[in-house]
Amino acid sequence: MNPDEIRRAFEEAENNVRHLQNQYVQAAQALGQMSSVLYSTKPYWLQLAAQSGSNATVLPILESGKATVTQVTHSLASIQPERQPPLDTLHSISLTVSFFGSHTAATSSLLPLNGNTQFRVEAIPVPEFSGEKTLAERFATIDEALGKVCAEIWESLYGTVADPERSALFMIRQTWDHFFECLAPDSEVRKSSFWTLKSDDKPEMVTREERFKFAVDRHVKNPQNKALLLAACSQMLELYQELNRAHKRGEIDRTKARRSLNSMYSWLVQWANALGI
Repeated sequence: MNPDEIRRAFEEAENNVRHLQNQYVQAAQALGQMSSVLYSTKPYWLQLAAQSGSNATVLPILESGKATVTQVTHSLASIQPERQPPLDTLHSISLTVSFFGSHTAATSSLLPLNGNTQFRVEAIPVPEFSGEKTLAERFATIDEALGKVCAEIWESLYGTVADPERSALFMIRQTWDHFFECLAPDSEVRKSSFWTLKSDDKPEMVTREERFKFAVDRHVKNPQNKALLLAACSQMLELYQELNRAHKRGEIDRTKARRSLNSMYSWLVQWANALGI
């Protein structure tokens, strides 16, 4: 079998994935815009009804507003049976593709390429719709907003078309920051032995290392888990700097970006396991 046959098989699959992704992304954007408008306008209509619901002049306006929202509900309901995305099928296919990625990683170790090559396959994490509790759901037990931010990591990476790695890098950095703000608030860290007064123009600053070590000491009970997390401290702090790639202009190296994402995400899962959530 020659490379052209392999190339055509991959290109056909990639084109089909991109076609469907574009369709669903556009649908998700339209639904997201609707959700944003309804969320932001609801308080006004509730307060207007509470204050002037019996006013003869205001009543027709309230009825009109309610009628519009009700019609939106009916319109959306009418398209669901006809255009509902085949999620079960897509999930099944996605799992197959993820397994293919991991199998390719294993195969590349058994059948390495000859000569100098930059090609390298990384193991692909199994998507979180495989039936297990997602990291976002686990983090939501700490803080609901943290769970939502965490959920946006893969939503950004797999649910967007324009520069998905940059968006996902930004969201995983936001998850990191929010997570450690929950576990190690500035006021608590400053009271601990892990914090020192700084000699620069920000004497009250709490560093990521101080926050990290405080969180391990305060929240992780198992000695082995403590040791494992502390051992990875320097590595993870260095990896955090890699996440700053999301703020740089120019092209992002997709392979390096996804490697950083997978590594950081796996580390956050390790934290969730150590916390017992």
